[in-house]
Amino acid sequence: MTVDYVACREALERAHATLDPSECHGLLCGLLCVTRQFPEERWLNEVLVPGETGGAETARCKKILRSSRRETERRLQGQQFDFEPMLPNEEVSLTQRGEALTLWCRGFLYGLAVGGLDDSVSTSEDVREVLTDLSEFMQLDVSDLETGTNALERDYAELVEYVRVGVMLIHTELRGRHETSPEGQQLH
Repeated sequence: MTVDYVACREALERAHATLDPSECHGLLCGLLCVTRQFPEERWLNEVLVPGETGGAETARCKKILRSSRRETERRLQGQQFDFEPMLPNEEVSLTQRGEALTLWCRGFLYGLAVGGLDDSVSTSEDVREVLTDLSEFMQLDVSDLETGTNALERDYAELVEYVRVGVMLIHTELRGRHETSPEGQQLH
């Protein structure tokens, strides 16, 4: 099952969630990059309003979020390189898509921090560069993107592709640490 932005947004809104779909997905991806397994409730508690644990809308939202987690995990771990950040499609204004990208980056960096990535973890120069860039993307002023020229559309598409590839690089490097022991043997 593919979980799209609109379905996730509607479910989150009905459940009175604290995050938008892009930030929620970014948080999930950050956690998946850092931790081999994290308690699903930990992520859901970051997304859903504390105390809103019952009700049909919250249950439906959790079902969609769990499906999104499985799909995202599969795509990040897969060999098809088909991972995509959850962002609105091109029918939405460029300003809104830009805002969603900044929220996705914020969620991702927060997920890395919540998952335990800090300055004490050594990473490659490439990963450090991507993390610095994502931090800068998070602060982009997207208010002047309303014109939506072809050049701006192209720039946005390039940023999304950079985020997509950068996250796969981070996932590969950080998760690779979990896959092998210090002696280089597979962990099971």
